Amino acid sequence: MPNTCMKTKNINDNLLSINDFGADSNYNLIREESGKGIYVEKSITDYNRPIYRYMEFVYLIQMLMDRIFFIPNRQWFSDRRELSESNKKTLPEFINTFRPVPSYKTRKLYQEIEDRHLQIWNQAVSCWTYDSHREGVSSLPLDENYMMWACHSGKSNVCRIRSSINCLKNSILDLSHDILIANVSYLPIDRKRTANLPSSIFIKPEYYIDEDEVRLVALHNDRGSCDSKKPLILSIDPSKFIDEITVSPFASSEVEKTLLKQLRLNMDDDKIRIKRSILLEH
Repeated sequence: MPNTCMKTKNINDNLLSINDFGADSNYNLIREESGKGIYVEKSITDYNRPIYRYMEFVYLIQMLMDRIFFIPNRQWFSDRRELSESNKKTLPEFINTFRPVPSYKTRKLYQEIEDRHLQIWNQAVSCWTYDSHREGVSSLPLDENYMMWACHSGKSNVCRIRSSINCLKNSILDLSHDILIANVSYLPIDRKRTANLPSSIFIKPEYYIDEDEVRLVALHNDRGSCDSKKPLILSIDPSKFIDEITVSPFASSEVEKTLLKQLRLNMDDDKIRIKRSILLEH
């Protein structure tokens, strides 16, 4: 009689590595340091193209003061599809769907599915956007995305920082994690899709295509760093990491003046440009 009692694996027993993303065929190694490196998707050819990240003002001030960058854990994202489409039930629910007394083989199969799902779900992911516009929309160079600002319209203390892939990779002071940078692919929703693949981190439904997103994933290099309750922290040089800060157009004139004043007080380097949004919704 087969043993139906199987020990549940700890997700840290099998951490994701760059090889899980097909590094040999899809990504280029940009830089190595202490055995770690930064990998960039081959389709990304312009490393100086501006990319943008929206964040609350308090995190920006902490970044400037402490010279650190927070990369949140993916499982805390508000978008429920970030949880992936293939793990909508717990392991017991999966098993009971098929038979009241599951075989060892069935338990092992769905344990592996659950382990893989948690492994992919529990990653540190930083979301950036290109904030680009379709050709022919305007004769002027447009660098603000109203839709992205509108997503944060309920918060008046939101800023947008501008960087680039070159700025990112040159600003990291302590590269203790493999970092993977790739564009997000927007695909039709497939409710029958059951595969748990690392590449799902870079896939979103086609309805989000106007976000034009690029993601930075910092892979956990050891079990101690794999903590879903804490963000992963990188030591950075803010003056190399950021080249421009834009204050939210939804901030009132009074709040905007206060934010601009605090920004200048906490910046060590005047190379970072601070500007007001041209949308001027307030």
